[in-house]
Amino acid sequence: MGLKIGASLDSDGSDMAERGGGSSGGGPTLVWKAVSFAVGEAPILKGVSGSVSGGQVCALLGPSGAGKTSLLNVLAGRSATRGDTRISARVEVDGAVIDPVSRGGQ
Repeated sequence: MGLKIGASLDSDGSDMAERGGGSSGGGPTLVWKAVSFAVGEAPILKGVSGSVSGGQVCALLGPSGAGKTSLLNVLAGRSATRGDTRISARVEVDGAVIDPVSRGGQ
């Protein structure tokens, strides 16, 4: 069993990540698409996508080692400085692209 992300659905039931986000009134929307993360030759995350709007709750579920903390570290920009890492991701906050590699935890 891998990492499962509670889908963020709009009021019409459509997947907000597939539509590129869109705030539902509670604050900024965070969208991540095709997040991949590897340390050395070991892939940790492969093609993980999801979204959460302000005012919504998003659950990251999975067994130990599924990549929950790794995903949060990539989204926060905390993984780029850890040894031999490779990160590929598209992260947006209200449509503005954020580079999780150059952020460095800022």
